[in-house]
Amino acid sequence: MFGTLRDLGRLMRASRHLRHASRLEARGHHEAAAEGYAGVIRHLDALRRLPAEGSEYSIRDILHLSIRLPATGKLARLRLVFGDRREGGRLAQEVLDLSARAPRTAEMVKWAEWARGLVRDSGA
Repeated sequence: MFGTLRDLGRLMRASRHLRHASRLEARGHHEAAAEGYAGVIRHLDALRRLPAEGSEYSIRDILHLSIRLPATGKLARLRLVFGDRREGGRLAQEVLDLSARAPRTAEMVKWAEWARGLVRDSGA
C-alpha cells in the first residue's frame, strides 16, 4: 500500500514537471521545454516500466501513460523542429508503440494516428 502511494506521489510530481515544460514551450523557450520533457521521460523510466499487454494495465500504468505520451510526443515534435529528424522519428515511433500496447481507447487511437503522421513526415 505504501509503495502504491509513493508511486502515485511520484506520478503527480511527473505531471507537474510536464505542465511546467508545456508552459516553457508556450512561452517560446523550446530548448528548456525539450529538456523538461526529457526529464519527465527519464523520471518515468526510473519509476516503472509499462506492461507489454493492454490487459495487464493498472490504474498506475494508465496514469503513467497519460503523462508519458504527451511528454514523448511533444519532445518528438520539438526534435523535428530542431532538425533532429532521426531522434524525432525514434520518439514518434515510441509514441506509436506505446499507443499500440495500451488499452484501446479513443485517446490511444488519436495518439496512434498522430504518431503515424509524424513518423511519415520524419522519414523514419
